[in-house]
Amino acid sequence: MATATFGLAKAGLYTPAGRQAAGKIYIDPIGLPAPLLQGTDLVLNDGPYAARGLPQRKLDSHKGSFGHGLLAAGSRGMSGAAMLAGTAALRSGIGLLTIACPSEIQPLLAANIWEALTLPVPSSAQGEFSPEAAAQVPLGKFSAAAIGPGCRVCPGTRALAGRLLKSDLPLAIDADALNVMTQGIPRREAPTIVSPHPGEMARLQACTVQAVLADPLGICRRAARAWGCVVILKGSTTCIAEPAGMAALNVTGTSGLATGGSGDILTGLVLGLLAQNTEPFAAACAAAWLLGTASELAARKDGSVAQLPRDVLAVLPQAVNLLYKQSRRE
Repeated sequence: MATATFGLAKAGLYTPAGRQAAGKIYIDPIGLPAPLLQGTDLVLNDGPYAARGLPQRKLDSHKGSFGHGLLAAGSRGMSGAAMLAGTAALRSGIGLLTIACPSEIQPLLAANIWEALTLPVPSSAQGEFSPEAAAQVPLGKFSAAAIGPGCRVCPGTRALAGRLLKSDLPLAIDADALNVMTQGIPRREAPTIVSPHPGEMARLQACTVQAVLADPLGICRRAARAWGCVVILKGSTTCIAEPAGMAALNVTGTSGLATGGSGDILTGLVLGLLAQNTEPFAAACAAAWLLGTASELAARKDGSVAQLPRDVLAVLPQAVNLLYKQSRRE
Protein backbone atom coordinates (compact mmCIF):
# COMPACT_ATOMS: atom_id res chain seq x y z
CA MET A 1 0.00 0.00 0.00
CA ALA A 2 1.28 3.48 -0.88
CA THR A 3 0.03 7.06 -0.97
CA ALA A 4 1.30 9.97 -3.07
CA THR A 5 0.89 13.51 -1.79
CA PHE A 6 1.91 16.71 -3.54
CA GLY A 7 3.70 19.86 -2.51
CA LEU A 8 4.31 19.17 1.18
CA ALA A 9 3.74 16.36 3.65
CA LYS A 10 0.23 16.49 5.12
CA ALA A 11 -0.02 16.13 8.89
CA GLY A 12 -3.07 13.85 8.71
CA LEU A 13 -1.10 11.23 6.81
CA TYR A 14 1.23 10.86 9.80
CA THR A 15 -1.31 10.36 12.54
CA PRO A 16 -1.50 6.73 13.72
CA ALA A 17 -4.74 6.21 11.80
CA GLY A 18 -3.36 8.03 8.77
CA ARG A 19 -0.22 5.95 8.64
CA GLN A 20 -2.24 2.76 8.98
CA ALA A 21 -4.38 3.75 5.99
CA ALA A 22 -1.71 5.40 3.83
CA GLY A 23 1.08 2.83 3.90
CA LYS A 24 4.33 4.11 2.40
CA ILE A 25 4.04 7.84 1.72
CA TYR A 26 5.67 9.54 -1.26
CA ILE A 27 5.95 13.34 -1.42
CA ASP A 28 6.24 15.04 -4.82
CA PRO A 29 6.89 18.82 -4.76
CA ILE A 30 5.44 19.02 -8.36
CA GLY A 31 7.63 21.97 -9.23
CA LEU A 32 6.31 24.37 -6.60
CA PRO A 33 8.64 27.35 -6.00
CA ALA A 34 11.09 26.77 -3.16
CA PRO A 35 9.82 29.73 -1.06
CA LEU A 36 6.43 28.04 -0.85
CA LEU A 37 8.05 24.91 0.53
CA GLN A 38 9.93 26.74 3.27
CA GLY A 39 8.97 28.66 6.35
CA THR A 40 6.32 26.21 7.52
CA ASP A 41 5.90 25.75 11.26
CA LEU A 42 5.42 21.98 10.87
CA VAL A 43 8.08 19.73 9.37
CA LEU A 44 8.65 16.05 8.82
CA ASN A 45 11.60 14.95 10.95
CA ASP A 46 13.49 13.12 8.22
CA GLY A 47 17.22 12.43 8.23
CA PRO A 48 18.44 15.77 6.83
CA TYR A 49 16.25 17.70 9.26
CA ALA A 50 17.20 15.58 12.28
CA ALA A 51 20.89 15.88 11.39
CA ARG A 52 20.82 19.56 12.40
CA GLY A 53 21.06 18.32 15.98
CA LEU A 54 24.46 16.68 15.58
CA PRO A 55 27.51 18.53 16.93
CA GLN A 56 30.58 18.89 14.77
CA ARG A 57 33.49 16.68 15.77
CA LYS A 58 36.91 18.15 15.01
CA LEU A 59 40.16 16.22 14.89
CA ASP A 60 41.60 18.21 17.80
CA SER A 61 38.63 17.44 20.07
CA HIS A 62 38.97 15.87 23.51
CA LYS A 63 36.45 14.60 26.04
CA GLY A 64 35.99 18.08 27.42
CA SER A 65 34.82 19.21 23.99
CA PHE A 66 31.64 17.14 24.19
CA GLY A 67 30.26 17.96 27.60
CA HIS A 68 29.74 16.26 30.94
CA GLY A 69 26.21 15.00 31.54
CA LEU A 70 24.52 14.16 34.83
CA LEU A 71 21.94 11.37 34.80
CA ALA A 72 19.85 10.98 37.96
CA ALA A 73 18.27 7.57 37.61
CA GLY A 74 17.51 4.16 39.07
CA SER A 75 16.10 2.54 42.18
CA ARG A 76 15.82 -0.94 43.66
CA GLY A 77 14.22 -3.14 41.01
CA MET A 78 14.63 -0.49 38.28
CA SER A 79 18.37 -0.32 37.77
CA GLY A 80 17.89 -1.38 34.14
CA ALA A 81 16.32 1.98 33.30
CA ALA A 82 19.47 3.76 34.45
CA MET A 83 21.62 1.36 32.42
CA LEU A 84 19.59 1.90 29.25
CA ALA A 85 19.57 5.69 29.58
CA GLY A 86 23.24 5.82 30.55
CA THR A 87 24.38 3.63 27.67
CA ALA A 88 22.33 5.70 25.20
CA ALA A 89 23.89 8.91 26.52
CA LEU A 90 27.36 7.46 26.04
CA ARG A 91 26.48 6.37 22.49
CA SER A 92 25.44 9.94 21.64
CA GLY A 93 29.06 11.04 21.61
CA ILE A 94 29.07 12.72 25.01
CA GLY A 95 32.47 13.39 26.54
CA LEU A 96 31.75 12.33 30.13
CA LEU A 97 28.74 10.90 31.94
CA THR A 98 28.07 10.70 35.66
CA ILE A 99 25.14 8.61 36.88
CA ALA A 100 23.77 9.73 40.24
CA CYS A 101 21.90 6.80 41.75
CA PRO A 102 20.73 5.44 45.10
CA SER A 103 23.75 3.97 46.87
CA GLU A 104 22.07 0.55 47.01
CA ILE A 105 22.35 0.05 43.22
CA GLN A 106 25.66 1.85 42.60
CA PRO A 107 27.78 -1.36 42.52
CA LEU A 108 25.44 -2.85 39.90
CA LEU A 109 25.66 0.19 37.64
CA ALA A 110 29.43 0.52 38.03
CA ALA A 111 29.90 -3.14 37.08
CA ASN A 112 27.75 -2.88 33.95
CA ILE A 113 28.49 0.58 32.52
CA TRP A 114 32.26 0.76 32.51
CA GLU A 115 32.52 4.08 30.69
CA ALA A 116 30.35 6.10 33.09
CA LEU A 117 31.26 7.61 36.42
CA THR A 118 28.85 6.75 39.22
CA LEU A 119 27.83 8.94 42.12
CA PRO A 120 26.15 7.02 44.96
CA VAL A 121 23.81 9.19 47.01
CA PRO A 122 21.68 8.33 50.07
CA SER A 123 18.89 5.85 49.40
CA SER A 124 15.73 5.24 51.37
CA ALA A 125 14.72 1.97 52.99
CA GLN A 126 12.83 1.23 49.77
CA GLY A 127 15.96 1.61 47.64
CA GLU A 128 14.88 4.96 46.16
CA PHE A 129 16.49 8.39 46.29
CA SER A 130 16.16 9.71 49.82
CA PRO A 131 15.25 13.39 50.35
CA GLU A 132 18.84 13.98 51.50
CA ALA A 133 20.18 12.89 48.11
CA ALA A 134 19.41 16.21 46.43
CA ALA A 135 21.93 18.13 48.53
CA GLN A 136 24.72 15.65 47.75
CA VAL A 137 24.72 16.03 43.97
CA PRO A 138 27.21 18.75 42.91
CA LEU A 139 25.89 20.58 39.85
CA GLY A 140 28.67 23.00 39.02
CA LYS A 141 30.80 20.66 36.89
CA PHE A 142 28.04 19.46 34.56
CA SER A 143 26.95 20.86 31.20
CA ALA A 144 23.47 19.23 31.18
CA ALA A 145 21.34 16.93 33.30
CA ALA A 146 18.51 14.43 33.00
CA ILE A 147 16.27 12.90 35.63
CA GLY A 148 13.56 10.26 35.65
CA PRO A 149 14.47 6.80 34.32
CA GLY A 150 13.78 4.27 37.06
CA CYS A 151 13.56 6.88 39.82
CA ARG A 152 10.08 6.02 41.20
CA VAL A 153 7.61 8.51 42.63
CA CYS A 154 9.04 9.35 46.04
CA PRO A 155 10.11 12.35 48.15
CA GLY A 156 13.73 11.92 47.07
CA THR A 157 12.88 12.15 43.35
CA ARG A 158 10.73 15.20 44.07
CA ALA A 159 13.55 16.92 45.98
CA LEU A 160 16.20 16.16 43.37
CA ALA A 161 13.94 17.23 40.50
CA GLY A 162 13.18 20.45 42.35
CA ARG A 163 16.88 21.24 42.74
CA LEU A 164 17.59 20.56 39.07
CA LEU A 165 14.65 22.73 38.00
CA LYS A 166 16.12 25.63 39.99
CA SER A 167 19.55 25.19 38.39
CA ASP A 168 20.73 26.77 35.15
CA LEU A 169 21.59 23.42 33.57
CA PRO A 170 19.92 22.30 30.34
CA LEU A 171 17.57 19.61 31.62
CA ALA A 172 15.75 16.55 30.27
CA ILE A 173 12.80 15.31 32.36
CA ASP A 174 11.11 11.95 31.86
CA ALA A 175 9.25 9.12 33.56
CA ASP A 176 8.79 9.44 37.33
CA ALA A 177 10.43 12.86 37.40
CA LEU A 178 7.35 13.95 35.43
CA ASN A 179 5.05 11.99 37.71
CA VAL A 180 6.20 13.85 40.84
CA MET A 181 5.13 17.16 39.26
CA THR A 182 1.54 17.45 40.38
CA GLN A 183 1.17 21.09 39.29
CA GLY A 184 2.49 20.70 35.76
CA ILE A 185 5.93 21.61 34.43
CA PRO A 186 7.28 24.85 35.95
CA ARG A 187 8.73 27.37 33.52
CA ARG A 188 12.48 27.94 33.70
CA GLU A 189 15.03 30.05 31.87
CA ALA A 190 17.43 27.23 31.05
CA PRO A 191 16.74 24.85 28.13
CA THR A 192 14.27 22.12 29.10
CA ILE A 193 12.99 19.04 27.27
CA VAL A 194 10.19 16.85 28.63
CA SER A 195 9.21 13.53 27.04
CA PRO A 196 5.87 12.21 28.32
CA HIS A 197 3.99 9.26 26.88
CA PRO A 198 0.23 9.75 26.31
CA GLY A 199 -0.70 8.64 29.83
CA GLU A 200 1.71 11.07 31.45
CA MET A 201 0.62 13.85 29.11
CA ALA A 202 -3.04 13.23 29.99
CA ARG A 203 -2.29 13.64 33.68
CA LEU A 204 -0.17 16.73 33.17
CA GLN A 205 -2.82 18.32 30.93
CA ALA A 206 -5.77 17.19 33.11
CA CYS A 207 -7.46 15.39 30.22
CA THR A 208 -8.05 11.82 29.09
CA VAL A 209 -5.63 9.60 27.22
CA GLN A 210 -8.26 9.41 24.48
CA ALA A 211 -8.11 13.21 24.13
CA VAL A 212 -4.32 13.08 23.78
CA LEU A 213 -4.50 10.36 21.14
CA ALA A 214 -7.21 12.23 19.24
CA ASP A 215 -5.04 15.34 18.77
CA PRO A 216 -1.42 14.57 19.73
CA LEU A 217 0.08 17.39 17.69
CA GLY A 218 -2.31 19.99 19.09
CA ILE A 219 -1.82 18.77 22.67
CA CYS A 220 1.97 18.74 22.23
CA ARG A 221 1.99 22.29 20.90
CA ARG A 222 -0.26 23.61 23.66
CA ALA A 223 1.91 21.96 26.32
CA ALA A 224 5.10 23.45 24.84
CA ARG A 225 3.57 26.94 24.94
CA ALA A 226 2.18 26.51 28.45
CA TRP A 227 5.38 25.10 29.94
CA GLY A 228 7.85 27.17 27.93
CA CYS A 229 9.91 24.14 26.94
CA VAL A 230 10.42 21.57 24.20
CA VAL A 231 7.95 18.69 24.43
CA ILE A 232 8.42 15.23 22.93
CA LEU A 233 5.07 13.43 22.98
CA LYS A 234 6.01 9.82 22.41
CA GLY A 235 3.93 7.58 20.16
CA SER A 236 3.89 5.71 16.86
CA THR A 237 4.18 9.19 15.36
CA THR A 238 6.21 11.15 17.88
CA CYS A 239 5.29 14.84 18.03
CA ILE A 240 7.95 17.40 18.94
CA ALA A 241 7.08 21.02 19.68
CA GLU A 242 8.79 24.13 21.02
CA PRO A 243 7.24 27.17 22.71
CA ALA A 244 7.37 29.49 19.69
CA GLY A 245 5.17 27.14 17.67
CA MET A 246 7.60 25.11 15.57
CA ALA A 247 6.74 21.41 15.49
CA ALA A 248 8.04 18.24 13.89
CA LEU A 249 6.57 14.82 13.27
CA ASN A 250 8.92 11.86 13.65
CA VAL A 251 7.89 8.67 11.85
CA THR A 252 10.98 6.51 12.25
CA GLY A 253 10.57 3.41 14.40
CA THR A 254 8.73 0.12 14.65
CA SER A 255 6.23 -1.47 17.00
CA GLY A 256 9.24 -2.98 18.75
CA LEU A 257 9.57 0.29 20.65
CA ALA A 258 6.25 -0.38 22.37
CA THR A 259 7.96 -1.92 25.38
CA GLY A 260 9.36 -0.71 28.68
CA GLY A 261 12.80 0.84 28.38
CA SER A 262 12.50 2.51 24.97
CA GLY A 263 11.78 5.88 26.55
CA ASP A 264 14.88 5.54 28.74
CA ILE A 265 17.01 5.30 25.61
CA LEU A 266 15.38 8.47 24.29
CA THR A 267 16.14 10.31 27.55
CA GLY A 268 19.78 9.25 27.38
CA LEU A 269 20.11 10.47 23.80
CA VAL A 270 18.52 13.80 24.67
CA LEU A 271 20.89 14.23 27.62
CA GLY A 272 23.92 13.40 25.51
CA LEU A 273 23.01 15.96 22.85
CA LEU A 274 22.14 18.68 25.37
CA ALA A 275 25.50 18.12 27.06
CA GLN A 276 27.15 18.72 23.69
CA ASN A 277 25.45 22.14 23.54
CA THR A 278 22.86 21.20 20.94
CA GLU A 279 19.86 23.54 20.73
CA PRO A 280 16.91 21.86 22.53
CA PHE A 281 14.48 21.49 19.61
CA ALA A 282 17.24 20.17 17.36
CA ALA A 283 18.37 17.78 20.12
CA ALA A 284 14.83 16.44 20.51
CA CYS A 285 14.47 15.88 16.77
CA ALA A 286 17.84 14.12 16.46
CA ALA A 287 17.19 11.90 19.48
CA ALA A 288 13.73 10.83 18.25
CA TRP A 289 15.09 10.02 14.79
CA LEU A 290 18.00 8.04 16.21
CA LEU A 291 15.78 5.95 18.50
CA GLY A 292 13.35 5.13 15.69
CA THR A 293 16.02 4.37 13.13
CA ALA A 294 17.89 2.10 15.53
CA SER A 295 14.64 0.20 16.07
CA GLU A 296 14.26 -0.19 12.31
CA LEU A 297 17.83 -1.44 11.96
CA ALA A 298 17.31 -3.98 14.75
CA ALA A 299 14.06 -5.16 13.16
CA ARG A 300 15.82 -5.93 9.88
CA LYS A 301 17.79 -8.58 11.70
CA ASP A 302 15.35 -10.11 14.15
CA GLY A 303 11.95 -8.54 13.47
CA SER A 304 10.05 -6.19 15.75
CA VAL A 305 7.83 -8.52 17.80
CA ALA A 306 10.63 -9.87 20.00
CA GLN A 307 12.66 -6.66 19.93
CA LEU A 308 14.14 -5.51 23.24
CA PRO A 309 15.62 -2.11 24.10
CA ARG A 310 19.03 -3.77 24.38
CA ASP A 311 18.68 -4.75 20.68
CA VAL A 312 18.07 -1.10 19.86
CA LEU A 313 21.13 -0.05 21.86
CA ALA A 314 23.26 -2.60 20.02
CA VAL A 315 22.64 -0.92 16.65
CA LEU A 316 22.54 2.66 17.91
CA PRO A 317 26.08 3.32 16.60
CA GLN A 318 24.84 2.45 13.10
CA ALA A 319 21.98 4.92 13.44
CA VAL A 320 24.37 7.63 14.64
CA ASN A 321 26.66 6.97 11.67
CA LEU A 322 23.71 7.18 9.28
CA LEU A 323 22.67 10.53 10.70
CA TYR A 324 26.18 11.92 10.46
CA LYS A 325 26.21 10.92 6.79
CA GLN A 326 22.97 12.84 6.37
CA SER A 327 24.62 15.90 7.90
CA ARG A 328 27.61 15.65 5.48
CA ARG A 329 29.86 16.80 8.32
CA GLU A 330 31.42 13.54 9.47
